[in-house]
Amino acid sequence: MRAVTGPVSGTHGWVVTVDNVAVMTSGRWYGTTSASRDACAGALAALRSAVVTADPRRMVEPGARRSRRPRGDAELAGVW
Repeated sequence: MRAVTGPVSGTHGWVVTVDNVAVMTSGRWYGTTSASRDACAGALAALRSAVVTADPRRMVEPGARRSRRPRGDAELAGVW
């Protein structure tokens, strides 16, 4: 895990790398480095029990526009 500084002063995030390739990043900016590190620790703990597939799954094809209509859980479940 490597702590990173955000685009604005006082914002912090994290990046997890394997062989110098980013494999996980924080999904938001945090107000303190300690909050960022705690969030990273939680993400890594969740990853330990996650089911990870070899191929990425995309909700939207690259370059496609998202629908303006929100989709429900049943509809989203069919995508996975």
